[in-house]
Amino acid sequence: MKKTKTVCLSAILIAVALTACGKSSTAADTEMAGASYKMAAPEMNYAAESDDIVDYDYEEAAADEGYGEVSSKGSEAGEVTESGAAANSDRKLIRTVNMSVETLEYDALIGAVKGKVNQLGGYFESINEGKSTYSNNVRYASLTIRIPRENADNLIEVMEQQSNITSRSENISDVTLDYVDKESHKKTLKAEEARLLKFMEEAESVEDLISIEARLSDVRYQIESMESQLRTYDNKINYTTIYLDISEVEKITPQEEPGFLQHIKEGFLDSLSDAIDIVKNIFAWFIINSPYLVLLAIFALLVFLIVLRPIIKKIKKSNEKSRQAYLEHVRQRQEAQQNQNQTQQQAQNPQPQPQPKPAQSTQTPAHVEAKDNKDTNKENK
Repeated sequence: MKKTKTVCLSAILIAVALTACGKSSTAADTEMAGASYKMAAPEMNYAAESDDIVDYDYEEAAADEGYGEVSSKGSEAGEVTESGAAANSDRKLIRTVNMSVETLEYDALIGAVKGKVNQLGGYFESINEGKSTYSNNVRYASLTIRIPRENADNLIEVMEQQSNITSRSENISDVTLDYVDKESHKKTLKAEEARLLKFMEEAESVEDLISIEARLSDVRYQIESMESQLRTYDNKINYTTIYLDISEVEKITPQEEPGFLQHIKEGFLDSLSDAIDIVKNIFAWFIINSPYLVLLAIFALLVFLIVLRPIIKKIKKSNEKSRQAYLEHVRQRQEAQQNQNQTQQQAQNPQPQPQPKPAQSTQTPAHVEAKDNKDTNKENK
């Protein structure tokens, strides 16, 4: 009899486990599990307990909870069939808003946003602020705001009034089906936990007690997991998440497209302003980095004097020698060419031989001799 009870109790535990893990199974599967459970325990009066094993129809559960009819496409598609305004208000919707704004008064806008968030019961999940060094020191901030869903529109209205919205996007995700699914699963696990506690009181052997405790531990772990997921959903549903990017600007971006001439005028002024900013930034960069530039210039001068200058002198000297050798070579070639040309000309045009000169007489002419004699006589007198 004791062995029979042990077998029956084991069959009951198996049936309960199949019920807890089969939340997405069909109704037929659950009825078969329940039938197996009843057939496995005929001698033990667990008929009352077996009535607790039910197959949850999550769409019916959603309707019972007041969520309306949920589309069979699931929460990812976000398609919900409305059954009335009241049902729509009970849906589990996660709202996310992304906004980018610009302002001329950065400090005033940041202060207004922080004050309004605190006033509406929200909080900042993250705040990142910075300053651009190369864009006239303009400031910017990226804020992640969590605010009660009923007050989210109030904060958005404040942003529309006190800043210029350059971009805005909004996403609403319907998680009603998944939420109801997890709630139903949690209820099933709670019922199984209660039955396991009752079975533990009626256990007659250590083996039965160990099996029940092992299953009870697993069930309680699943319950805690379901409760954690439901708390996360509740936080996302009850608080709208707003991602806000704030930029400080010198000129507000126009909301409407300008005309042709206005477009040319604004484009020219923007280009001129950008050119002035570039010149200012370059000048500021040189002033800011002047100590580094001076050190770099000194280092370059030392490298030139110690390393490069001797090398340059050697190169110049080598080049001068090469130049002189080249000029000498050219001169020799020119002389050789001239000699060759003269030889060719002489070979082509031979010069005539010179005529012999007549022999000069060694005798003195008679009149010259007579004159010399007269002169000699005069000297003697």
